[in-house]
Amino acid sequence: MESMSRADLLSLLADNRFFLSIEGAQDFLGALESSLDLMQLYQEFFPTDYQQAQAQGLMLFPPDGQSYSECEVQFFECVDRCLFPLPLDYWLDGTNDPFGERRLAHAIPVDSIGFDLEHDLYEDLPLGWQLLLYLMDVLDEDFLREHGILEEDALFDIPIERNDVSRILLTRRCEAQGGPLASFHLALQMLSNDTDSYYLNVTADNPYMDACWTKADLEELSTHYLLALDIRAKANCFCDWLEEKPIPRFSAVVRLWNSCVRDTTPREERPRTVTVSSSAFVEGLDMGTLFGCYITLPDHERKD
Repeated sequence: MESMSRADLLSLLADNRFFLSIEGAQDFLGALESSLDLMQLYQEFFPTDYQQAQAQGLMLFPPDGQSYSECEVQFFECVDRCLFPLPLDYWLDGTNDPFGERRLAHAIPVDSIGFDLEHDLYEDLPLGWQLLLYLMDVLDEDFLREHGILEEDALFDIPIERNDVSRILLTRRCEAQGGPLASFHLALQMLSNDTDSYYLNVTADNPYMDACWTKADLEELSTHYLLALDIRAKANCFCDWLEEKPIPRFSAVVRLWNSCVRDTTPREERPRTVTVSSSAFVEGLDMGTLFGCYITLPDHERKD
């Protein structure tokens, strides 16, 4: 790395010249490589901050007994502030890893800014989101009545088609509506963790663990985070609109939903398969009985 002087390298090697084992040497070289990668990214993405850190004489590499250097911590803070959120309170304790490893340097953690319905408390959600969960048949009438959220009979009298719906068809018809209703499909995608952004799709049971500290992954995650913010803002706007006048607006939402359900092509049933052992194929077998239909077979020429 160009910014690392000969004196810095000699000092670093001097502090780690005695290794108890080959494994210890490998760990040191791995930590050195990851530090070099992080500093290269720091210099490339945040050149001004990097130069200031250099001018202040901050350490580039973690000293003995610490997980991260001051420069590495500053780099993580820059990423968290300017590109996408990092769970620094969880992964950092000053310049140390509370778990005793450089886990934050190994991969980029992607934390959800959306929903995780397996662990979220439904009663804490705003009414607009609860109505969508009712539409999706996740919540029922009893839940809404029990928690005193909405008790008007008119809402529960609205007929809802409970069947598969084409995502493409729903998206097209929503976008054709204009206004808040155009974002109806985005709210459903958020609840299903089925958006175009990692930050809205990850859950405790389905984490995203493929992001590494590379330029390409930093740029990709930054793009996904901005997209997640846009989707979430539009979905929240729709749910706020729905909550303002729940009965008439939910009725309009259901009409749109029902039309898409009715116009969704049913999934074709897969052909019925029959497993037949090789011993069943003997001369004189009634194939029609076996497969439930008449099958014309070619003439069989017996070989003597």
